[in-house]
Parts: sequence; structure tokens; C-alpha cells
Amino acid sequence: MRDGTEPGNLSQNRVSEPLEEQVLNQWVAFLDWEFSRKGIGKPPSEYDWYKTVQKLMEKIEVLFQRTQSWSEGQRWVYRMLLHLVALRQVLHECKRAEEHRGDGSFRHSSYARIAEELLHSLTATLQSAGNEEVQQIPLERAYELAVFLRSLVTREVLPTAIVADAIQWVWLEFLRYRMEVARELSAWRELWTNLREDAVRQNDLNLPRVLLFFCVLAGDDQRAREFLLHTRKLDRDKIDGILQILMGMQAWNRTMDWLLWCESQLTLEERLLFRVLGEHWLRLGHAFAESREAAVQFFYRHRVDSPTADYFYQWSLVEFGQLRTWAELQLLDHLFPGDMEKKALRIVEKQGPEYLLPIYHQAVERVVAQKNREAYRLAVRWLKKLRGYYKKMKRMAEWDLFITSFQVKYARLRALQDELHKAGISE
Repeated sequence: MRDGTEPGNLSQNRVSEPLEEQVLNQWVAFLDWEFSRKGIGKPPSEYDWYKTVQKLMEKIEVLFQRTQSWSEGQRWVYRMLLHLVALRQVLHECKRAEEHRGDGSFRHSSYARIAEELLHSLTATLQSAGNEEVQQIPLERAYELAVFLRSLVTREVLPTAIVADAIQWVWLEFLRYRMEVARELSAWRELWTNLREDAVRQNDLNLPRVLLFFCVLAGDDQRAREFLLHTRKLDRDKIDGILQILMGMQAWNRTMDWLLWCESQLTLEERLLFRVLGEHWLRLGHAFAESREAAVQFFYRHRVDSPTADYFYQWSLVEFGQLRTWAELQLLDHLFPGDMEKKALRIVEKQGPEYLLPIYHQAVERVVAQKNREAYRLAVRWLKKLRGYYKKMKRMAEWDLFITSFQVKYARLRALQDELHKAGISE
């Protein structure tokens, strides 16, 4: 019987239905046969790839229903395996199509979409399980599953890093709660030592990404960074996955350390990629209050690096409660309220209207200095906003003193006085 670790042209002789107590390789052999005997057929087009997805999902559900009498722990492993074998089958078909073309590129985007949908379904399945379900998985089955995951990378080079994503999800949601991560890291490091000089592996995206993942999962950040810096075919600028893993683990301090390290490694040209890091800084700041000052400082350092950097800096000030600094920047830039980010303005109106007072006072004085009817109307509109802020803060006595002084100061501007009267600001 086939060991189930690599797909291919299986014999048309039917493989026996799996039993709960059988080893995982026998399950895989059966699933390989089930998914291969009809195959996907001709390469799906850009317009009907979803039909292949639907067919595979129906097949997965039918096969899963046959395990109704199994224990819950065994069924969870089998359900994961259904998605993984189907995914491998799709990628194998894709590779075969590309090799037939004599081109190593991933040109059949329909295959990519099918693989992404299978990965999404696998992810949803994994996330639906609670800790109770995870603990029901027999330990020996967890070890078998870990070996199978390694086979996804070692048996053949597949034309996409989706395999690495699938392995990461299974480990993040299940296996890390049942197995020692450091031990698995050692196994993957041995694979890397044995395979990295193989010429066939030079374009493999999966093996280095999985090894980097296990370094991070095991908490060996120093080794992960060294690996990231010195490994070919590992996209240094695509560290989004590392940061997402750490955020998912709620490893807030490690996330902060990684963000600072990544920033330090960027060349001057790569600093234009700060937006990726910036989005993570914003997410981290929401989840971990102690990181907010560091987040603001990150944006401050990069505010001149790209057209959007200053926007992110000012937005981080509002997001993390540094409203006074935000208001001071608006004053220094001589911005009118209408030129400010509306969402930021609404947040400051709600959380700290007192910081808007000097902004509106400055804006009113500047437009009145233009001495024309349209400018006066704009000034009156902002004066009404000011009155609303003073009222909200229960500081109407200050408002009364201000507006009286304002009317006296501009008593000779009859058009302005007329607009004040029409707006009900003056009697």
C-alpha cells in the first residue's frame, strides 16, 4: 500500500476505506486515491475555477461524514487531513501543468484561487475548534500529523508558498498545544541542512518560510533574524507573517522588539515600505498600551520618508490620545478645520474639544483678515462651532467674553457684523 506522502498517478485498484485505529499514512493513501481517481480534469479557467472549489468542498464533506462513529479527536485530525490532501492535489496538478508548459512560473491563477479557498476553509475549520477539542487529539496522532506536514515540503517543490501557510495554521491552532515546538524546530533545521544545497530547491519558498516560522514559534528570535538576513529566496520585505504570528500569540513585547528590529534593517530605499510596519504599530498600540509611545515615535521618525508618512504620524497621535500634540501640529501648519482629516477631527471633538479652541480661533482670525463677504461667512460658521465647544465644556462665560471682545475689535467691518447678526451670534 502507498504510504500516502506524495500524490501521483495512483493505481485504479480501490484503496480500502480507512479505519479509526489505522496509522495516518493509511488514511492519506485512501484520500490520495479519492482525490486523484477523477482528478481536477483540465485546468480550470478564470471563469469556472469556483466550480472546482465547490466540487472539492462537497467531496471533503462527504468523506468527513463517513467518520461519524469515530471519536472527536480522531475526526478533527481526519478533517484537517482532508483539506491538506486536497490542497496538495491542487498544487500537484498546477505544477504538472506548468512543467508541461516548460515554464516555472505560477501562470494558472485559477489554481491559486482554488488553493486559497481550500486554505481559507482549512483555517476556518481550525479556528472553530476550542481547547477541549484540541486536547482530545491522541498524542501519537499529533506526532503522525507533524511528520505528514514535513512531507508536504520534503517530497517535492510546489509552485507556491501556500503550503507553508497551511503548515503554520495547523501548528498555531493545534499542534503547538500538543507537542514541543523546540523539538519540531530541530527536525526542520535538520531538513534544511540536508536539502538547502539541492539545486531543485533553489526556488523553493516553503522550506525556508517554515523554518523561519518555527524559529519564531519557539521563541528563538535571534536565530530567526539571522536566518532572515542570510537566506536566499526569503523575502525580507515580507515580514508581515512574522508580525501576524506574534500578534496572534499576544506576544506584545516581542512584537515591539521585532518592529524596532525590522525598522533598523531597512535601507534608505526600503524605508518607503514603512507602511507595512506602520499598520502593525497601529494594531499593536490598540492591543498593548505600553507600546503606544514607541508607535508614535516610529511615525515621527518616518514622517518625511513618504507622502503618507506624516498622515500616519498625525493619525497615531489621535489614535493613542496625544491630542495636544496633534492640535499643536495643526496650528504650526496653519491648517483650516476644513483641511484636516475629518475622522481625526471627530475623535478630538469627542475626546478633547478643548484642544480645538485655539485651532478655530486662529482660523477665524485668518479668514476675517481676507475682508470679503465669503470669508466672513466662513468665519461665522467656525464661530458657531466654537460656541458649541464652549457650551459642551460648560465654559459659556469665556465664550461671552470672547464674542463681546471680537465684536468690538471688528466693529467697523459692517459686512462681518451683518453675518454675525444673521447667524444669531450677535444681537
